Amino acid sequence: MAVLRMEVERIGPVALLALGSAVLDAPLRAQIMSTLDALEDDADVRAIVLVLPACDATAATLDTSPETTPALADLCTTLEAFGRPIVAALTGCASGTLAELALSAHFRLRGEGPCLALSAIETGTLEGGGATQRLPRLGGAAFALEALLGGTPLSAEAACTAGVLDGVVQGDVIEAALSLAEKLAQADAPPRPARLRNEALSDRAAFHDAVETARKRYDTPPANRIIECVEAALVLPFDAGVAFERAAAEALRQAPEAAALRHVVSAERKVAASVEVTANPLPIRHVSVHAGDTTAAPFALALLRAGVEVTVAEHAPGREMLSRIGEELARDVADGRCDEATRRAHLTRLHAGRSGGGACGDLALRFMAQDGRVPRLMCHPSGGPEPIRVTVVPADDPLDVAAEVNGTELHLAMTERFRPGSLAELLPGVASSPSVVSSVTGLLRLIGAFPIVSGQSTLSIAGVLTSRLRTAADHLLEDGATPQSIDAALEAAGYSLGPYRRLDCEGLSGVHRRRRARAEMRDPRDRYVPVLDRLCATGRWGKEAGQGYYDYPDGIPEGLASGAVGRIVQDVRSAAGVAPRPISAAEIVDRCQLALISAGFSALGSGVAKSPTDVDLVAVHGLGFPRSLGGPMYQAGLLGLAEVHGRLLELAQRADARFWAPPRFLERMVVRGAASGFPHGAPAA
Repeated sequence: MAVLRMEVERIGPVALLALGSAVLDAPLRAQIMSTLDALEDDADVRAIVLVLPACDATAATLDTSPETTPALADLCTTLEAFGRPIVAALTGCASGTLAELALSAHFRLRGEGPCLALSAIETGTLEGGGATQRLPRLGGAAFALEALLGGTPLSAEAACTAGVLDGVVQGDVIEAALSLAEKLAQADAPPRPARLRNEALSDRAAFHDAVETARKRYDTPPANRIIECVEAALVLPFDAGVAFERAAAEALRQAPEAAALRHVVSAERKVAASVEVTANPLPIRHVSVHAGDTTAAPFALALLRAGVEVTVAEHAPGREMLSRIGEELARDVADGRCDEATRRAHLTRLHAGRSGGGACGDLALRFMAQDGRVPRLMCHPSGGPEPIRVTVVPADDPLDVAAEVNGTELHLAMTERFRPGSLAELLPGVASSPSVVSSVTGLLRLIGAFPIVSGQSTLSIAGVLTSRLRTAADHLLEDGATPQSIDAALEAAGYSLGPYRRLDCEGLSGVHRRRRARAEMRDPRDRYVPVLDRLCATGRWGKEAGQGYYDYPDGIPEGLASGAVGRIVQDVRSAAGVAPRPISAAEIVDRCQLALISAGFSALGSGVAKSPTDVDLVAVHGLGFPRSLGGPMYQAGLLGLAEVHGRLLELAQRADARFWAPPRFLERMVVRGAASGFPHGAPAA
């Protein structure tokens, strides 16, 4: 049965317009405009209630087509110019174009929870309906900029305090909107368009301060255009400001960065929608955490905050972990993130368990320590099913625990200590059931991780990418670059951290140990740069130790270039017979991107990655690859696979034949001419 796009109902002097679709496409825009025109001519209609449906509060418009008639800005102008009051009833969080409609109405009501989400910044664009002009007039510049640049849903309470909402309804929001509309109709009240509400613009100094603060905090081309549009609300007439925003939206829509961001957001949505629905899902209500050090504390804390019962193994690291969790929960109360009752509720779900024994709950989670030790599990039978077993390992070498893997155990490859939004790459065991994989993936999403399921049981996409990136950086280092020049070039290109700054943050001991373990398997024909080994031999173990690739004096957390490291690098070059040469930032970025592209094809060819988009998402979420570049496979599609193949061949001939040799998977694709649509699809092997 087809869903009605819009229903119109007359209730006394009030016309009720209820949208049945959250997709505000051109036909629906035209239907709304024609309905408004008809109601404008109906003298018996004294007010309108516009019912906006709930939609995904994190959704951003991914429409890449040119603006179609009627344009969103024209619909919003028509809505706002209606001659009688319009009350918007937000039945959920109005996102994107629906948020633009809500702001164009004269009054807005919503129940508790998120109310508006203007998240087009996620795709480097603007909706173009006039939100940059209406929001500052309703809630002030600081509120508008946070809403437009932060990309997160606005709470009804905050929006009401700012003056953007006219009330937070406790009961039925449609009934409340009808009641308000009837009162306005009986009073013959005039409309109250945002274009005429300039009280929030009266403090010009505060407005300018908010704009300058935003410029310092958000420094990207899309953010700068949005800030300019908000600033225009103060200096331009309303209609000129809307035209200015409309032109900016069109320019942003056509920018290469916007296409790349749309690719990433689209891929993220596909992953979020790919949860397998199993016949017998396994509930995970209780997790036991077994760790050889305290790195598991943020993960355990996230589980508690999500309402999961947590047992921490009671040994020395476990006791310290419990203390850290307690300190963080106390800090939550002090900073206003939760109240004391919530803190106590979290603590009722936190338990200290006997090390190496006892019931392991629904899921037994163990963490590999920096020294490679993995806690043993000796769960006593509890009369129920065996717990799901998951081992958290470094992304660059999950094979370290391959000997302990049974057919059902899963690995969780992490590129960093857990934080909300961090990559969690799940490596199913060869005998893991779909219900187990689905249950663990759901738990990871619940605590705010970004899960990707690998195509192999003992190798991760992140590990393949990380290894190739670090090797390319080491080659550049030996050829004449410095750790700081490599990091600076990549960070200027949009990477969250350069490879050497990231290594220092991670700590060098684990990487060094894994390199030593692989030494006997290393092919002597491979180019190997032993700078990290030399650093560790002199006690430079990373940021926590105060020195790694950088020196970390007190008060300088980002670190300083180290003369000692420079001398070690020079010694390595001399031993290898390499004469250093000048290396530009452009060459650094190009080499590192090509290395990641090559690694992505290797991961696809070996079955580690199931699709190019998985490679891109792992690079963005796990390695800090710039979202505005879309990911290494997206870049490969833009360059053209034949061009990528040719550039790798050229580097193999003049730089390093083994490292830069094109992967066979890429060669097969080039021979078949299978490059069409590659950034957005998964080619067959």
